Amino acid sequence: MASLPHKAAVIIINFNGREYIEDCLSSLTRQTYRPYEVILVDNGSRDGSVELVRERFPQVKIIRNAENLGFSRANNIGIRYALKKRCDYFVFLNYDTVVEEDFLEELVGCVKRNPRVGICQSKIYIYSDDEPGRIINSVGNEVHFSGFGFCSGLGEVDDEQYQQDQEITFAGGSAMLVRREVLEEIGLFDEDFFLYVEDLDFCIRARMMGWRVYLAPRSRVHHKYIFQKGKYKYFHIERNRPAFILKNYEAKSLLVMLPAFLFMEAAVIGFALWDGWLGLKLKAYSEALQNLKKTLRKRQRVQTLRKVPDREILSSYTGELNCSALNSPFLHYVYNPFMSLYWRLAKVLLEVPHREVTIDSEDE
Repeated sequence: MASLPHKAAVIIINFNGREYIEDCLSSLTRQTYRPYEVILVDNGSRDGSVELVRERFPQVKIIRNAENLGFSRANNIGIRYALKKRCDYFVFLNYDTVVEEDFLEELVGCVKRNPRVGICQSKIYIYSDDEPGRIINSVGNEVHFSGFGFCSGLGEVDDEQYQQDQEITFAGGSAMLVRREVLEEIGLFDEDFFLYVEDLDFCIRARMMGWRVYLAPRSRVHHKYIFQKGKYKYFHIERNRPAFILKNYEAKSLLVMLPAFLFMEAAVIGFALWDGWLGLKLKAYSEALQNLKKTLRKRQRVQTLRKVPDREILSSYTGELNCSALNSPFLHYVYNPFMSLYWRLAKVLLEVPHREVTIDSEDE
């Protein structure tokens, strides 16, 4: 008797997304993969977007929150609903995206081809009516060892250089699939990360349990992406970054990298002072300290359960912030040279092996 196909849940967090949500949901109606369910978790929208979805897409399950609960908590609400519906694959998708018709099929195919891959990300393009599928938004994400995550491939022209399933450091929450088994083993998103760093934290926790994270390049997403720099974005990153570091690094790693972390903090404080958000940086410190006991309890659990040591996780980290969206003389002539040198020394002390990118050329 043939086994039944695995059900997928596509979870979309909406916050005043009327401008985008119709295009996103329309593209999802054309999927070649079956069965799947679309779950819209609304974070207190007041722009009529929920009413639009209810009218135009009655098949979409809508869960309404009275207020903005943030990315992590809202996604967890969607996950818990999908778990009750016995879904096997959980897909997280931004509302400002348009997906191709085999988007789901290729994501599921990636994890089926690779049994230890627990998370995979689509190839994400910057949306364009004129030249769709030309400029890359993300082909995975990189991690600076000080806890910054950034897009890999941002701004590159896609000349078909990313065609095979391959291992990445972490997947972005704008278009990624997670196996049910990963959620059952590591838990859900960290709800103390209201916004930003939550996808990085989730993927690293999965890797610490032995799961691998891949790019599924034939799953294609077009993102109406605008790089935004803002004081409150910086605040949330700086609030969550210390917790990510403290939770997920082994004690030896923390000790070896402490001088670099202090240099990083001095650089961020200087930038915050120059850019006018020093008060928010100090507020981020204050909230991180208020959550310290909770973070330490989480650290104890994570470190007790981990199966993979830091030396393997850190092999994919970088000492340079090579993000095309960031451009400053200090970054290129001071920060990156210093951090790169320090990282080379730290890897020797931590016995971090040279990274080899895994590429799977086998089809199902």
